[in-house]
Amino acid sequence: SQAYNAISKVLMVQGDKKDAKKVMKESLRVASEITDYRDKSYAYSAISKVLMEQGKMKESQEAMKESLSVASEITHARSKSEAYSGISKILMEQGWVCLYAEKLLNVIMAPSMLRVFPMKAQLL
Repeated sequence: SQAYNAISKVLMVQGDKKDAKKVMKESLRVASEITDYRDKSYAYSAISKVLMEQGKMKESQEAMKESLSVASEITHARSKSEAYSGISKILMEQGWVCLYAEKLLNVIMAPSMLRVFPMKAQLL
């Protein structure tokens, strides 16, 4: 998926929007077949970032929603925390943090995340 993202960026720089779109479509297909939730979430986040760089806001937002959805399936607390941290960073870079802040806060404040975010008790 990363290779397709890089190819799509190059094609966009070269002005080949049609092929760039095909390559991003293939990148999304490859990402959908990833079985590891952490890797899959990362792939969708990366795709979202490339789509945003290409000015495709709606598609970028859909990829980020998928990244969040997949990240919620991660069972290992530290991996889940790292996934949400990466997603938060991209959301801030893209200016979408307000759209997803409530969802991220709900996840962080969940009892299962207490070990990962020990500051929870101080926030409450």
